[in-house]
Amino acid sequence: MKGKKWLVLVISLGVVLVSSGIGVTRSSFVDLESSSGNTFTAWTSEVWVQTSQGDFEAGVLNQVDTSSSPGDVKLDYISSPSTVTDTFADETKIASKTNLVVTGGQVKLTLAVAETLRPNADGDLTEFEDLIGAPTHWEAVDEEVADDATTHVGSDVGGRTDLFQLTASGLPTGTPINSVTVYERVREEGGMGDDDWQIVIKSGTTTTYSSQFEESSSWVYRSYQWTTDPNTGEAWTVAAVDALQAGAYVVTGVDVSQVYVEVDHGDCYNSSGTLTSTNLLSGETVGSIDSFSYNASSIPSGTSLKVQFSQDSTNWYNSAGTLGGWDTLSQGTNSIDLSGLGWSGANFYYQMEFTSDGNDTPVLDEICVNYYSYYSSGTVASQVLDTGIAGASWESLFWDETLPSDTDIAFEVRASDNLFAKDAEPDPPSVPDWTSVGGASPVISGLPSGRYMQWRATLTTSNPSENPVLHEVRVYHY
Repeated sequence: MKGKKWLVLVISLGVVLVSSGIGVTRSSFVDLESSSGNTFTAWTSEVWVQTSQGDFEAGVLNQVDTSSSPGDVKLDYISSPSTVTDTFADETKIASKTNLVVTGGQVKLTLAVAETLRPNADGDLTEFEDLIGAPTHWEAVDEEVADDATTHVGSDVGGRTDLFQLTASGLPTGTPINSVTVYERVREEGGMGDDDWQIVIKSGTTTTYSSQFEESSSWVYRSYQWTTDPNTGEAWTVAAVDALQAGAYVVTGVDVSQVYVEVDHGDCYNSSGTLTSTNLLSGETVGSIDSFSYNASSIPSGTSLKVQFSQDSTNWYNSAGTLGGWDTLSQGTNSIDLSGLGWSGANFYYQMEFTSDGNDTPVLDEICVNYYSYYSSGTVASQVLDTGIAGASWESLFWDETLPSDTDIAFEVRASDNLFAKDAEPDPPSVPDWTSVGGASPVISGLPSGRYMQWRATLTTSNPSENPVLHEVRVYHY
């Protein structure tokens, strides 16, 4: 009977060996003396898994990051940030600007010499009988660049008037106004002749006409200036200008394709201005865009400064990631945290908006974008595993990783029957040498034996904007 029992055991063990190899990537399973007398208990391989932040931090870390993505190991950022600064000594880092001047290392709103007001609604009278190419009279004459015959209004019947309401000037109350000049682009209705017309304005309850113009058959500009308000006989006020209507009066016939008003006033800053930067990080190697700092030496009452950011100069965000959002700047030297955007790579633009009530201007002295690059290499070594078995075999090594282009993770291992510290330098025979096993998981050959086992991974990148990631390591042993 005893011989038969051993025969049954051998056959059973053979079945287990065969079945254990089906669909399994490990090389073998072995008996860990897990049998009692003639009774088979189990064949097994022990596994040591390291996958949590605590697992990795229990080892030895060098220039790697385990906290920004808990449970992963990545290359750390170089401790000091890199910066790109614009002190506005010139305009090389400015792609475009409007109503701003760069002078003396500062950016300011420009002084407005004149405000241009254009039609934005029909006025009190819309008597011209011809409306060409537009849904309303004012839309036929409001363009910045005259399109002449394409859209215009006209009348060949005398005694008719077209008036247009105008955009508000945006000037601060109390701004001295030197004059109001109305410009109109016109041609004679029906060809050369004695057809006459007049520029007309309505201020308050008073409608006032210019002298008569005799026109030609081609499109030409005509203008007329008022240095005082006809409604009061005194200097123009901002309120009067903002309520003004302008248009044309037909004596015998005319076409009008464009109307606008220029308001000449004393020193007054433009109500708004914008600045868009070039790509500040072009050619840089950027692992993470960290912050945007600035110095605004003056943001007086009645003015403001706002900023937004982009990686394509098309879609703009505030620091919270809101599309179309803005961050409002404060006077002095300050910093805006951009880490929440999660941006990396060599693309970064900012756009600034200056506003004013006309009495003063905000002043921007300097901006700076701060970014980090990854270390080119770093290591993580495990703590030392005590298998509890002298001469224990290291059966296989598995790991999970994410490798962007230009990155790699390579492993080394060591084992000994003598206990050694996790950070001990090789000193055979008490502290074993490291053995390189390459960078392809799994490793199932060339692994050392010994009661105490340790692995070490080296993370590398040749592009400081890319980062390899180690997710999990598994050691199989018996």
